[in-house]
Amino acid sequence: MKIEPHQLTTCLSDITRLRIIALLHSAGELCVCQIVSTLDTSQPKVSKHLSVLRSHGIITQRRQGKWMHYKLDPEIPAWANLVIYHLVSGCATRFPYLEDSGRFDVQNRVQSCV
Repeated sequence: MKIEPHQLTTCLSDITRLRIIALLHSAGELCVCQIVSTLDTSQPKVSKHLSVLRSHGIITQRRQGKWMHYKLDPEIPAWANLVIYHLVSGCATRFPYLEDSGRFDVQNRVQSCV
């Protein structure tokens, strides 16, 4: 699916989706449990936002056992990838993205999906 500029900006306008994209951008592939734990929010809320991102071709998913793993779609158009890169870079030192990054680092040193 090709994403259009208005679809990308709509997806990026939601803080939860932007936080998810920032995590995936920095960490690569993540299990849904890692996203839920890092964002400290409910699994249904995260799943709803992952579904929106997936339906617009921004992320892909794969199943491993009982867990779903997500990553940025490697087929995303170059222009969209640049927008995401610059937006995530600009958010990296701001609340709540900086806190998400720190929480992710701490949690992934001591836990993994079971």
